Amino acid sequence: MCAVIANDFDTNSDTDLTPKKNDELGSAVSFNHDGSLLAIGSWRDNGKNNNQGNSGAVRLFKFMNSGSLVSAATGIPTYIGSIGKDYDYLDASDENVHAVTLANGDRFGNSVAFDKDADRLAVGYWDQSNPGGNNPKSGAVNLYTLTDNLASATYIGTIGNGYTGSKDLDLGSSLDSGDKFGEGIDLNETGNRLVMSGMMADGNNNSKSNSGEVMLIKFNDNDFTGGSLYGKVGYGYGSTGGSSLTISDF
Repeated sequence: MCAVIANDFDTNSDTDLTPKKNDELGSAVSFNHDGSLLAIGSWRDNGKNNNQGNSGAVRLFKFMNSGSLVSAATGIPTYIGSIGKDYDYLDASDENVHAVTLANGDRFGNSVAFDKDADRLAVGYWDQSNPGGNNPKSGAVNLYTLTDNLASATYIGTIGNGYTGSKDLDLGSSLDSGDKFGEGIDLNETGNRLVMSGMMADGNNNSKSNSGEVMLIKFNDNDFTGGSLYGKVGYGYGSTGGSSLTISDF
């Protein structure tokens, strides 16, 4: 069996997966541990109604065989829904369900990461909206919880510049314009550790232009509570102590 996504798939709760020119579906992908659930970034998506240029979206799929959830090796891809502007599954432009609305050029979905069971999801994007707009393209990561087999998603918080909600993490002192943090992200099995990369970051005290960095984030539990920055990997961080690691000249 060969599973083809976006050209030959079963539709479940939404009917809003209509591939559009230049959507760049596949900008990022993430499986759960057994390969039965899949998240796909589409970072140049313009919203369901094609009215939010390059705001980005994330498509969610499950793999089914005779009514049972199975791995992608033997299953048929079934589209569940999208997170993005105006999408029925989770509308990122509805302030009642999503505190961070997407702006033109945000490229939401340039990275995606499930935890082991796909009940946690992190999504990276450039972040050109307020408060992130104070440092355009500094980068951000949105955090979501998911119910069984991706039946529904709930926005929890944002890691980025100037976010101050109960489960947000404000990294404004560590973010500069154009850093693009969140272009690479990963969660551990339980979702209480997150790594996020900024390929255009400049190292400790901005001492090495565009050398790149990785930030290490931890949470107090598996529900994204109490997020904190506990270390950095990059140029010049060896003297900062803690879990930070310096990368010498290269």
